[in-house]
Parts: sequence; C-alpha cells; structure tokens
Amino acid sequence: MVHALQEIHRMLKPGGALIEIHPLPERPHLEAYSESQAIFSEPFQVSYLEGIHHAERVLAQVVESGLFVAGKHTVIDFRHLAASPGELYDHWDSIEPYSDTPKEPAVAASEKIAFSRLESFLQTMGGWPEVAVRERARLSRYDPLKAHPGAC
Repeated sequence: MVHALQEIHRMLKPGGALIEIHPLPERPHLEAYSESQAIFSEPFQVSYLEGIHHAERVLAQVVESGLFVAGKHTVIDFRHLAASPGELYDHWDSIEPYSDTPKEPAVAASEKIAFSRLESFLQTMGGWPEVAVRERARLSRYDPLKAHPGAC
C-alpha cells in the first residue's frame, strides 16, 4: 500500500490531491427503515476490521514521512440497500467485503444470526420495509507535500 500511495503522489498534477475513502474500523449494522427512520438496528461481526486498521496505519505512515498532509475529512454513512433480508444477505455474502480470504466460521455464524433476527423482527411487523447494511466510512483529502521529479 505504501508503494501505491507513493506512486499516486508521484503522478499527481500540481494542485492535485488524494481523495481516500475507507470504512471506519467498527462493526456494520443491519437496519430496517420505515418512512426513512431506522426501526431496527443491530451490529454484527465481520472479519475485515484488521485490514481497515492496517490501511489507517499505512496512511499515518505516509503522513509521518512527509509525503502527504492530512486535510479535511468527514464521516459518511454508506448503505447496501435491499428489498428483503434474504436479498440483502445474498448481496452481502457475495461481495465478501474487504477480504481475500474466506469468512471465518464464527463470523459467518454471527452474520446468519443477525440476519435471522432482522427477518424475525420484520415478520412481527407483517411487512418488509427497506433493509440495509450500514457502514460508516471516512472520506479524507490528502495534499502532497514533497515534490517528485517527473511528476505529471
């Protein structure tokens, strides 16, 4: 990752900046909405949090090295929306977020339990409002500090 950030720095045009987005190192939530209000919200276990911690350490490393300076940042909610818990589970399972390795059995079991709770909750309501996995992400700007010869 450090090499990739060095290469981005080298290729930035004068006045350019690196815009970086990554999930916060916290558990995502299963949610259901009625009239745009969350009526169900439950965190569930995931296996990719260490990868996010690693990405944050790498970004801190390139800032400490003087390659970039951290600029403005904001936190955004990112939602994977679906029409039903089953559709949402299939989507979430298929994207294997942020990981090149198979899910750990404990993580897969935790996901199934959380999705089952969401489905049970919605069955008591007698309908299927919009459902989502909500992740919080940081959107940050990094301005280059050191000039590289041969920059575009």
